Amino acid sequence: MEADYFDRENAKAGILWQGVSGFEFATLGKMANDFSTRRERAMAIAAMGGFTLIELLVVIAIIALLASLLMPAMGRVRREVEVSQCTSNMRQISHAFQFYLQDHNNRLMQRYYYGTGYGYDELLIPYLDAGTTVNTSTIAKKIFTCPAQKEVDYPAQPGYGMNWYYDNQMVTLLDRPAETVLLAETLGGGVGSHRADPLNGEGSIGQLDDTRHDGRANYLFFDGHISFMMYQDTLTPANLWGTDYGDHGEESPAGGGNTDNQGTQMGN
Repeated sequence: MEADYFDRENAKAGILWQGVSGFEFATLGKMANDFSTRRERAMAIAAMGGFTLIELLVVIAIIALLASLLMPAMGRVRREVEVSQCTSNMRQISHAFQFYLQDHNNRLMQRYYYGTGYGYDELLIPYLDAGTTVNTSTIAKKIFTCPAQKEVDYPAQPGYGMNWYYDNQMVTLLDRPAETVLLAETLGGGVGSHRADPLNGEGSIGQLDDTRHDGRANYLFFDGHISFMMYQDTLTPANLWGTDYGDHGEESPAGGGNTDNQGTQMGN
């Protein structure tokens, strides 16, 4: 009886096996081979040092830590570059002032002319970029705006203002050119940025941007040197702004100007 049972079961298995076609058999074999290949690949990746999830998280944490350490340093480098570029701008403007004074018998221009809309920057352009105006020059905006300005509205407003105490004055009369501000950093937006006003009231015409560079700013003096200093240091122990001669009323520059940016912007 037991022998008959096993014979019947073997016969059933034979029938089932005979029911598997050659194509199906080949498919089963290919699946087995594919599984074996994937397993071998996984083992190979592990052998070559593949990352686990924990290792990846550790790497990401290290990168984040390095970024947090580097960002402040990169910010300091950027600010130093801005100060350097600002100083370079002022140095070029200083040279242009010197050439202008030589051509005008040492008489300074007015920082802004209400009748024509000319500013001191328009009158200096011929010495910086010959044959151009503030609207056509490819370098005017770069020179007359500071890279650290929060607001840029050039050519309507420069980022540097002229000490308006010396509008239309003879610079040969200065007692202390090395201790008198000629040009300072102004807001560069709204109105009044052609004028550097030492009174520096918030929202006033000629307001200085005296915190543009981490609480300091560049100041160009009449002798051509540039100082990077705090605004308070221009007032004490010595007042570095000089005397307001009150000569601010000329409508247009002598001999015309070099601009196509005309208009009346009161208070500049």
